[in-house]
Amino acid sequence: MTFKNWILCHVGENSPLGDLANDVVTDGSFPETESKEEIETYLDSKNACEGALNAFNHAWKMYKNL
Repeated sequence: MTFKNWILCHVGENSPLGDLANDVVTDGSFPETESKEEIETYLDSKNACEGALNAFNHAWKMYKNL
């Protein structure tokens, strides 16, 4: 399962994780990958704010602990 597929399970949650999921669902070019580095590069290219990057790092830890 890609990170994108996993995070979409959190759409609509009232949390930083849910906010990230909501952003991903509306971003048609978010990468379909299992590579943290590829997603970080993508987020950097979109000038993601510190809060989004923190939410991603937290979400990534949850994703990898499945």
